[in-house]
Amino acid sequence: MPGDDAIAKAAEAYRAGDAKQLAEAASAVHGHILEAYVDYWQLQLGIQDANPDAVHAFLQRYPGTVLAQQLKSDWIRELGRREQWQALLAEHPVEKADDAEGLCLLARARLNTGEKTAPLGARGAWEQTRALPDDCLPLVEKLVANGELKESDIWLRVRHLLQINDLEAARQTYGYLPSREQPNFHALALASAGPQHYLEHRKLALSTRADRETVIFALERLAREDPGEAGALFDRRMQAKFSLADQGYVFTRIALHAARGHRPEALAWYTLAEPAPLNDEELAWRARAALREERWTELERSIEQMPVRMRRQPGWVYWSGRAAQARGEVDLARERFTSIADEMSYYGRLAAEELGMPLEIPPRVYSPSPEDVEEVSREPALQRAIALFQLDLRPEGLREWSWATRNYDDRHLLAAGELARRAEIWDRAINAADRTHDIHDFGLRYMTPYFETFIQQARRLGLEDSWVLGVARQESRFVANIRSSAGAIGVMQLMPATAKLVAKHLGMKGLKTGDMVDVDTNVMLGTNYLREMLDRLDGHLLLASAAYNAGPIRADQWRGERPIEGAIYAETIPFNETRDYVQKVLFNAACYAAILGREPIQLKTLLGTVQPHPSTIADNRQ
Repeated sequence: MPGDDAIAKAAEAYRAGDAKQLAEAASAVHGHILEAYVDYWQLQLGIQDANPDAVHAFLQRYPGTVLAQQLKSDWIRELGRREQWQALLAEHPVEKADDAEGLCLLARARLNTGEKTAPLGARGAWEQTRALPDDCLPLVEKLVANGELKESDIWLRVRHLLQINDLEAARQTYGYLPSREQPNFHALALASAGPQHYLEHRKLALSTRADRETVIFALERLAREDPGEAGALFDRRMQAKFSLADQGYVFTRIALHAARGHRPEALAWYTLAEPAPLNDEELAWRARAALREERWTELERSIEQMPVRMRRQPGWVYWSGRAAQARGEVDLARERFTSIADEMSYYGRLAAEELGMPLEIPPRVYSPSPEDVEEVSREPALQRAIALFQLDLRPEGLREWSWATRNYDDRHLLAAGELARRAEIWDRAINAADRTHDIHDFGLRYMTPYFETFIQQARRLGLEDSWVLGVARQESRFVANIRSSAGAIGVMQLMPATAKLVAKHLGMKGLKTGDMVDVDTNVMLGTNYLREMLDRLDGHLLLASAAYNAGPIRADQWRGERPIEGAIYAETIPFNETRDYVQKVLFNAACYAAILGREPIQLKTLLGTVQPHPSTIADNRQ
């Protein structure tokens, strides 16, 4: 569009904080579909000096837009910074804030205008496991002074922060304890950096809670690397210095890390922890520890002790069905499998296969008419989203698209997906088709951009083309110029170092990072890397998929000491991201095989059986 260059220059000036360049660019965007963005950038850049009239004028000019919502949020913070509490409350009732900082500002406004009730916003921020926003600190101080936050609450928050090794947030939280109760922060730092050395080579004082919490923190840190050593150091003599509740907590954390490390003694640690309460992560890993050992009765018991909302998750429904099946309760197993077998998902497909149901792609019963697509194309928010994507303003485009389609029904979603397909915004087309509930288009959901490139490379390297497409769909949704926060690039999301190593193996010289957004180059390098992973990991698609996401060393380390069912290997991958990734990649592969008319592939066949590492087999034979 005319004015695109000016929009691009305005975006660059906004990112650089250059108000003068932004104003110059703004003079050339009048009437552009993205004019609102330039207006917003100018307001936001000068928000500290903005007057209410300018803010109100923007909100009136662009009502009901995602930018209006963003400006409201910005304006809450600015009015709070100015301590204009009456103005803040007049414009933003408390229920309109959707984050901890906004809630705290609104709560401060209510307190500063005479309301005496406890500030719930601060309570919500307090319960989040991260540093408290500055705007919440005065409220938390009030809660502590009023006795509404007790020392037990402070210590509980500290534990949660130390679980993720956030020492700075823990230091902030310690400040709410009486000075005589505060731990030695130097000792905490030593416990974090070298937990085993701290526990073995220091005369541990355990007379105060602060001393004991520091030791608990050191045991938690050590258990991440060596749960057995942590358990050995937490011997009976040390246990005697701790309450039963604290002993249970330590055993629970050792059990969790033992389970994540596939240690066979994990369940014994969980038994020692009883009857300590378990959080969702600890409950899930108790079940996975039982699954890894194929102790089906213990698995069923672990699932039964989960809260209802967890037990109803498709994954635990499937595994509870497998547990019933292993115990010979065929009817109960069938009932559980049947409850999720219609879901087009990883666990739904596994359940369907247990029932002998073939994979059937739902028929396309609705195709958006030209009028349907024309209708959504007139939606200004979608017009803005497409314009933003085309100018490579991807974060803004994603927000605008999500806002535009947030309340769409199935027909409007599919029409929007078709609009995105025509604009070659592949990820939004897939996203729209993924979100339908009753009317589906699996051709759109599992679309195949750059089909010939993928097929040629897959065939050249002897790879399953449906698997390669499944990897690309999960990695990038086929967006060619996408870059992840970690630095991965292109449709196959290759890290530059990995791409250069593969290029070296292929005899390619002079590969530049900028070359990696080229689809042909990216797919060629990515498929060669998949081939390398397959060759390194017994030709096993599950292991190669895990290696592509988390690295071949980890994928190798997660094998057992005996053959293990692939579905169990996948379920007990310690990294949440990688576990979800491999499950979706293999389900994608099964769907692509069906859509492309290939020979049907059972998900269980793709998962296969994971053999021990060859060195483990050799050790066992000696």
